[in-house]
Amino acid sequence: MALIAGGSQSQRPRHGWHHVGGSGLTETQRRRANATPCQRNATCTSLLQQHQPLGQEVGEAEERLAELEQASQALLAELTALETEFEIERTCRQRAESYAAQVKQENKQLKRLSLAPTAPPALPMEVPPEEDPDPAQHYGQQLEDLQEKISWLLAQRKDLTIQVQELQRQNQDLQNQLEMGQGERQRLRAALGTSQRALKSFKKVSQIVTQDYCEAVQQLELEQDLRLQAEVFAHEMLVQKKEANRQSMILLQNSEPSAQLLAALQEVGRLTRALEEARQEQQQRVKELEEQLGRRPEPEELDLARAALAAAEDEKLQLRKRLQEAEKRLAGLEEEGGWFHPFLTRAGAGSGAGGMLRARAPRGTSPPPPAQLYPIAVESLQEKLGQDPPPQSRTPEPAAPAPPPPPPPPLPPPAPTVPVE
Repeated sequence: MALIAGGSQSQRPRHGWHHVGGSGLTETQRRRANATPCQRNATCTSLLQQHQPLGQEVGEAEERLAELEQASQALLAELTALETEFEIERTCRQRAESYAAQVKQENKQLKRLSLAPTAPPALPMEVPPEEDPDPAQHYGQQLEDLQEKISWLLAQRKDLTIQVQELQRQNQDLQNQLEMGQGERQRLRAALGTSQRALKSFKKVSQIVTQDYCEAVQQLELEQDLRLQAEVFAHEMLVQKKEANRQSMILLQNSEPSAQLLAALQEVGRLTRALEEARQEQQQRVKELEEQLGRRPEPEELDLARAALAAAEDEKLQLRKRLQEAEKRLAGLEEEGGWFHPFLTRAGAGSGAGGMLRARAPRGTSPPPPAQLYPIAVESLQEKLGQDPPPQSRTPEPAAPAPPPPPPPPLPPPAPTVPVE
């Protein structure tokens, strides 16, 4: 049996049945075909972990390939068993043929001896052995059956080899696609890293710009508040200075003012302060409207602001007219005060003061005494002050002998808001 197995193993490479891939496969395909299922499963598992979508297709292809490999292994095992059986049958047939030839030769010799004329006298009669049926025909039939079965197995093996090659080609295509997908994934990761770094730098820059902008806005608001306070204080000091100048001038012109004249002067100072306060409020309202316009509000708010600004401008013009009228009235009052000032200063001079009054009075009329001129001037001053309506929402420029100071420059519009993501 060992010799038979050895003979069958020595003859197997002659037929070329143990080659799975055939002569048309490359060295890489042969290595992949001869690899064990465990190695292929490990390779497929690593590929599946790297790329899941292509790994599913590769897994299905590997499952089919494993099934085909199992089927091919079973066919190869059955073919090996048939080869072994064929070798055994052939050996048995050869031995039977040689034994039959030997028996036939012995029979011929015995027959020739029996036909010889000088036969031995005391030879027992031997019963001729029964002729066995010729085993050549039986072995030939078995050989034909085995050859047919081998042909069928070879055809099956060829089909399986073609399927294995097709699956290997699909596996190679899937591996190429997987490599391309991995390369694309690496490129996308690199691009994503670059974008993240750029985004971080942009965030840092935006934070720095936002911080600088907030500090600048705070500094601007502080400077605006300080400027407004300084302007308010300057206006108050200017009003007080003008009031003091006016009162000092009137007091210098009239060394003995009465209580009514002092009340009129106080009323004039109060009106001047009210006008300055109204002017300050009007300027503040105009600045607020300018700031609202500078912030680019909605169209409705913009229309309302424009309407309010137009109304404020109209009111400003009206208040300016009223201020001019008040200045004219105040100038007239000052002229009247200057007209009766010599009479008040010379009231204690006696006849000298009376001569001056008589010199200025028209002919045929006697000038009124100083005691009568003073109440008349005060009444006319009060009537003119009563005709001027009180200011509402504007600060007219006070009339003074000195030219009024120039108005303060308008504040710069607020900086546009920088959008920070």
